[in-house]
Amino acid sequence: MKKLAILGIFILLLAISVFASPGKLCAAEWPSGKVTMLIPFKAGGSSDSMGRGLAKYWEKYLGVPIIIDNRDGASSQVGTTIYSRLPADGNTIYLGCQVYFSSNILTHNAKYKFDQFEVINIQQEDAIELVVLNDSKYKDVKSLFDAIRKNPGTLKGGYIAGGPQNIAASILRKEYGLNFKSITYDNGNALRTALLGEHLDFMIGNSSGDISVAGKAKILVILGTKRSGLFPSVPTFAEAFDGKQFPDLSMSTFIAVHSDLKKKHPERYQKLLDTYKQALNDPEYKKFLVDSKQAPINQYIGPEKSAVVNRSIHELVEKYKDELVVKH
Repeated sequence: MKKLAILGIFILLLAISVFASPGKLCAAEWPSGKVTMLIPFKAGGSSDSMGRGLAKYWEKYLGVPIIIDNRDGASSQVGTTIYSRLPADGNTIYLGCQVYFSSNILTHNAKYKFDQFEVINIQQEDAIELVVLNDSKYKDVKSLFDAIRKNPGTLKGGYIAGGPQNIAASILRKEYGLNFKSITYDNGNALRTALLGEHLDFMIGNSSGDISVAGKAKILVILGTKRSGLFPSVPTFAEAFDGKQFPDLSMSTFIAVHSDLKKKHPERYQKLLDTYKQALNDPEYKKFLVDSKQAPINQYIGPEKSAVVNRSIHELVEKYKDELVVKH
């Protein structure tokens, strides 16, 4: 009888200790089961490829599977809205892309706010560039610009609607007085097909996508401040035009979480950050990046610098928002 009483007291004390510290128990168990990476784009695109490649190695260090959930629609607004309404518990990671992220907020009254997202890292900065066919009569960017100025509203320039290419087109028009006929497309495949079919005089593309037309087309200039790691011999705008600066623009793909996560669950935020950095440094992942030709545009700049870059892109979108063509 005495032994039963002692056992009962022990079980009672154990139960009290468990229920008295649910936070510690929860922290010890997380993550359990799986973590989801929400990608607001269709499967098969460049953002999706980046996310799937990363997830395979990140889950090794996180200790649970990372499941990809593609929620495309409305230039990423559908998936981003879904993510913004999920609990800030670290069970879902967000993969976003600028300038689509900001353009939805500034031009289409998205139901989420810029500050609801905490960017862990802008992982890829893909250069924006002017491209013509190999047999084009425009042998360099200066001859192309001269032709546009001599024939206002005549030359046809193509780009993806609502993206960084759209911003680049606006800058060329407003800041450099280039009056060309704009033709917009929903995706990069359609854009590059139009160039190859000679329906365009030039296109505004991005390095990782333009690899597919290498050999048939040539890049004249990088519309940004840094050369492309994929096409290192192509000059920047400042190099081609004697120091004239083009804004720091790129197709910027980033990993983010809810901004409340750091405050509500700091240990979960830190674990996500630490395991993410481990994945980026994984030798097998680095080999995957080389094999998939993502290595030259891949980087780790961290949460603080990423926040600064992300804010500067948001401000650039706000400046040119009236000229964005976002197809919903």
